[in-house]
Amino acid sequence: MRNRHLSLLGYRLVQLPYLELEKVRGLEEAKQYLCQKVRELRLPFPAVGPQPSRGKEDSAPGG
Repeated sequence: MRNRHLSLLGYRLVQLPYLELEKVRGLEEAKQYLCQKVRELRLPFPAVGPQPSRGKEDSAPGG
């Protein structure tokens, strides 16, 4: 019932079965697993991955 209410509020839910999580070894593999689960949501914008660094041209004028 909680998942249904969250979905009605606009949240996107990701199922993380503990049997799959037990197979994950190490931080890097866990990151890859979670990124794959988020990609499966097929969000309309980039949801995961490093953000591009802001260079000097992106800074506000006068700074």
